[in-house]
Amino acid sequence: MKKYLVLLSIIGMLQFQCGGGKQVALTAPVGDNILVMGGILVENLTFSSLGRYETVEAGIDLVVLGKSEKDGEIKGYQIVSDNSGYFYLENVPKGQYIIKGARAILEDQSEVRFMNDWQDNRTRFYKLVRPEQVIDFSAVYFPKQEIQGNILNVGIGYFGLEPGSISYKTLTELKTQKLGTEKVHNRLNPLDYYKSKFPNSAWFK
Repeated sequence: MKKYLVLLSIIGMLQFQCGGGKQVALTAPVGDNILVMGGILVENLTFSSLGRYETVEAGIDLVVLGKSEKDGEIKGYQIVSDNSGYFYLENVPKGQYIIKGARAILEDQSEVRFMNDWQDNRTRFYKLVRPEQVIDFSAVYFPKQEIQGNILNVGIGYFGLEPGSISYKTLTELKTQKLGTEKVHNRLNPLDYYKSKFPNSAWFK
């Protein structure tokens, strides 16, 4: 039976997985499980012509899919980006992980949701979806990612919202860099961010 996920309106209900900003320390590694980390940055480009530059980072609801290296099982996770726009999953099966979809609340309290079908190596594009649509836990294509030790860093996912479309790219870090608007961004690489946040964690020994 195919699993489906409806992204709920109450962010607090989604914070049962790691990455919601409430946990004060990472737990210790277990077996050959891994730590998955990344970031998300959403820019609303629809008002750029008016000189308005809106950025959303904190409290973004994400659906992350993982495909186990051991048995190929695909599992979905609900997480919420922290106040700096980063997220992590700890002690999950070794494998490949992707952002399947996300939901962000803009400054005017309107909701925007986007999803990627991930059907093959050509369908790497995210599309805007209607509020009544669900984000399913299915994917066929998982891009190859390099696991360093027991850590998988998926980078910073950038989403530029335009009227009726969305642009996407994966970034390593941002150093006084402009993306879709005139706003200048500075963002640490997710690995550097979590090393500074949890310097004594066994994951980084």
